[in-house]
Amino acid sequence: MSTHFAVINYMIIFYLLGKKCQIGELEYGDLITFNKYINEFTDSLNFLIKTITSTLYGLLEWRKFLEIFDIEPKIFSKKDAIIPKEYINENGKEKENINENNQKGFTVEFKNVDFCYPTKSDVQIFKNLSFKIPSGKVVAFVGYSGSGKTTITSLIQRFYDPNKGEININSINIKDLDLKWLRKNIGIVSQEPILNSGSIKENILYGVENCSEELFSSACKLSTVDTFVKNGASSQKNMTLSMGNVGLLYLEGKTENSYRKSLDKKFKNNYI
Repeated sequence: MSTHFAVINYMIIFYLLGKKCQIGELEYGDLITFNKYINEFTDSLNFLIKTITSTLYGLLEWRKFLEIFDIEPKIFSKKDAIIPKEYINENGKEKENINENNQKGFTVEFKNVDFCYPTKSDVQIFKNLSFKIPSGKVVAFVGYSGSGKTTITSLIQRFYDPNKGEININSINIKDLDLKWLRKNIGIVSQEPILNSGSIKENILYGVENCSEELFSSACKLSTVDTFVKNGASSQKNMTLSMGNVGLLYLEGKTENSYRKSLDKKFKNNYI
């Protein structure tokens, strides 16, 4: 509506100035000069308005951004959180690759676990849930949608804590374990892969710190990524190609099978 009024006012001004030109009170050159100045003024004014509007939106978004950092996490590592001693080297530091140290793997146990989601406290997901998965065993949780299959994996990763009972890994309550260590040693293969807008290599290394080229190449071979990257995983040029719809469609059909095989080969008897 404001645009229409501006156009109408513009037309009225030029009509009146045109009349003055006809009676000789104003020269046509002055009218052209006026038109040039008014256009420059209007463009500058519009740019200023857009700049102010964008700045205000930016300040509001920045405020929301800071609010996220002010959120206190409800789940965190305790000050005296531990890493199991069998995964600590002689220097007192975490072993870089626990799978190459012939460890026995992880035993997962749920003991009388009660759980309901914080946003749906009236819906009981688990009541006195108990089970034990020995290291190296493959277990399938089968049930209808909403029965708690995904919830079990979320609890193991400590995205939530149970309302009652405890979850143990190698007889240690996961609340006592270092949270970063716990999540780093859990592998998740989603039914539908999530790919970021980046290169193949960037997607593979997402969230991985200080990864060597040797370890990167090994991961590519184990996950069979090198089978659909032209000239193999050693080609740095192809690894920097962007992941498009073709790669996404391919991974949707291949991810579950290929990663299952690679996990079986690499982490036999030694994974969660």
